[in-house]
Amino acid sequence: MTCWTTISGVSGNSDNHADIPADYLLHSSVAIRRGANYSLRSRCDFKVMTDTGPTPSNVVTAIDFSA
Repeated sequence: MTCWTTISGVSGNSDNHADIPADYLLHSSVAIRRGANYSLRSRCDFKVMTDTGPTPSNVVTAIDFSA
């Protein structure tokens, strides 16, 4: 599994990891300003076994928050 994460409003913040185990807990830690709005976006790509074999799949997470 491969995952990446970005946080808009935080310049230069991105994270990308390959070969993550299936039980990985996606997390993010960054210094932010109070009173600002942010958007955290994550995507994990992986393969799911189907009756025709491994099939590319993904999960996308979007979280909008204010500090």
